[in-house]
Amino acid sequence: MRRGDRYLFYHSSAGAASRHIVGVVEVAREWYEGEGEAASGGVVDVRVVGEFRRLGTLR
Repeated sequence: MRRGDRYLFYHSSAGAASRHIVGVVEVAREWYEGEGEAASGGVVDVRVVGEFRRLGTLR
């Protein structure tokens, strides 16, 4: 993931039926070592580009 890359963002709630694509995000800060709970891996910071008016389903 590189700064400026855009990705679909999805909401993962309880159960597969409630998973929806809700918008687009952009990488604001590339991968870096996490702190606290994220210390076992890395973190990528993203910012919201836009929300979808209609939710897309993941199937």
